[in-house]
Amino acid sequence: MKRILTILFLITFSNMFAQDIDLSKVNSMSDAQVFIKDNPNVFAMIEYIPTTKDSIAFYKDQINIKKEREQQKFLEAKPIVEMKLNYIFFDGSQLSKDAIDVKRNEILELYKKGATSDELVAEFTMDRNVKPGGNFGWIDELGVESTFREAVKKHKKGDVFTVDVPDKNWYYIVFKLYDDIEKVALHYLKIQYF
Repeated sequence: MKRILTILFLITFSNMFAQDIDLSKVNSMSDAQVFIKDNPNVFAMIEYIPTTKDSIAFYKDQINIKKEREQQKFLEAKPIVEMKLNYIFFDGSQLSKDAIDVKRNEILELYKKGATSDELVAEFTMDRNVKPGGNFGWIDELGVESTFREAVKKHKKGDVFTVDVPDKNWYYIVFKLYDDIEKVALHYLKIQYF
């Protein structure tokens, strides 16, 4: 009997929160941030979809369609850049800057002698998030730390360079594999129901 009452309570409770929330006054990123702050009991977040200019209308329509377990509202489309690169990450909390510089020079010599960036990343990076084989793949600028992002944006396809983010103890060798691609980030407010 307790189980049945618990299930009925959960169904009633979840249905109570699964009703449409009025988002008519949320029309911008700042409106969405205010909404999130003013409604701490609502599970809401601002998300984005990186896409091409040709696909904006499709994704905008998809965002505005209410889903079964969430409510979404389109906020804005903003130009962004996607980058494709490999990088070797060095954790400055585990190695001294001098040890990192020695290792960087060793790796750059191996690269000059014909080792590929994929091979070098797979062997030397301290980043556990890199895909097997070392290739980091395409990333958009919104998902990248600002110092790293700005350094990468200054370079072109084929460049090999170092980036230091000393306040975070992050040090890199970066292999820029392609020129940047212009994309669009479609930002939207997402309210999730449980």
